[in-house]
Amino acid sequence: MGHRSASRKPVSSSQNPIVAQSDLRRVERACQRLIDARKELEAAIKAASASGETQRDIAERAGMSHQRINQILRKP
Repeated sequence: MGHRSASRKPVSSSQNPIVAQSDLRRVERACQRLIDARKELEAAIKAASASGETQRDIAERAGMSHQRINQILRKP
């Protein structure tokens, strides 16, 4: 079994609202970076397809299935 430290308990926002708000802002920033990265990936996939790359080649480079690449390419 893993070793659990008794001193590390989850901090609720009622126990330390400053820490909780900071953590929530971190979550928001990470979420926005993820959204931006997905948009960039989709744009790169569409550009690669427009330049003549096959869906299978794009899928291999993106670590996705060719079916998922097809879905992305069909999005408006």
